[in-house]
Amino acid sequence: MPPFFSVIIPTYNRATLIRRAIDSALSQSFTDFEIVVVDSASTDGTREVVRAYAEAHPNVRLVCEESRRGVCPARNLAIEHSTGEWIAPLDSDDEFPPGTLALFHEKITAKPYIACHRFMCRWDNGTLSPRPPVVNEEWDYEGYLRFADRAARSRSGEMIACIQRSTFNDVRFPEDRAYETEYYLDFALRYRIEAHPEVARLYHTDATDQNSYVPNPAHWLRVAPDCARSLSRVITKHGEAMARVAPSAYNDLLRTAAKFYFLSGDRRAGLRYMRMLWSHERLAPVSVGILGFGLLGPQALAWADAKRAAFRRPV
Repeated sequence: MPPFFSVIIPTYNRATLIRRAIDSALSQSFTDFEIVVVDSASTDGTREVVRAYAEAHPNVRLVCEESRRGVCPARNLAIEHSTGEWIAPLDSDDEFPPGTLALFHEKITAKPYIACHRFMCRWDNGTLSPRPPVVNEEWDYEGYLRFADRAARSRSGEMIACIQRSTFNDVRFPEDRAYETEYYLDFALRYRIEAHPEVARLYHTDATDQNSYVPNPAHWLRVAPDCARSLSRVITKHGEAMARVAPSAYNDLLRTAAKFYFLSGDRRAGLRYMRMLWSHERLAPVSVGILGFGLLGPQALAWADAKRAAFRRPV
């Protein structure tokens, strides 16, 4: 009989940190789960660490990639190798608080028609995300867009999701180095989501290659073409609804699309999305910075964006 949960952990060069993530899952009080770790061509001994866990724990499995394709393709591969009814993604530098899987199970059984349950995160310094905190909220497509708009205004939208496995027949993570924006919007268009105020993710920023808030211009230059294409698709599919329901999130989307096109060296597309942005909002300093450094070239913009990320780091 398949387990109730598949905890999926994509990883790359996290030999010193992945124990924390795996241990946090193994120590859960709810025990009907498996752990599937996808290693994307690590060179630091991460595979050996995970193999040791797999030898000691029959519910831990290692899947190896021989190239580094990105976190979203690794998640898709983990889902393909998993058997659980529900998918619980966990980043390899983060951890589940005690009782997380029991909490997931409680919420799932209370409302079986909900396809995705989302929960709060706590940063290293105790700060909660998102801000303001969610209450028990059930979202359809427009409800999710309204949440995205709140998150855009507060600059705080990190959550953790537990997702019904069958939904991946219709909606999958991007198969390139793009981020999850496209996935969650496409998901909300098809399925209902419930948000909960409980913390179910301890979000750490101690990984040297952490990409969200640690300056990493080489990473951003590497992912820029994939992210630009993905955001272009999002604007085509969801832009009209976002402009109507979530204008702050839509402006952020346009600004980010312009940034990634500039980072990928496509000035024409970068300027096109800047013009779209300016038709919706006055010139904000960050937009002027993206335009100015973007016109100087990808390296200049990557350097400037790294400085901005360091300033925004929440810990």
